[in-house]
Amino acid sequence: VARFGVTIYYGAPEKQEYDDIVINLAKKNGIEMDTDELLLEAGRWELNHGGRSGRCAQQFIIYLLGQKALKKQYSSAYGSNGDRGTGRDYESVRDCS
Repeated sequence: VARFGVTIYYGAPEKQEYDDIVINLAKKNGIEMDTDELLLEAGRWELNHGGRSGRCAQQFIIYLLGQKALKKQYSSAYGSNGDRGTGRDYESVRDCS
């Protein structure tokens, strides 16, 4: 993109660089997840959300933080197993979406 006589290049990082960005952002934000699982989910995310970029990696981490908050909120509202007498737990509710 050329603006004001300056050319700005918006290149996509290589896969290893993208993975490093995701791992570092996850650590920075306190996301404790197996590295292989984290990178698998990040790969799925980038395929469905516009490709590899730092912005895409950040949005993936924000998504994970939101899921973590929802799980915490759900657990506090419905107990540690998420049952609350319904016979359903948090994981089964999450997998239905």
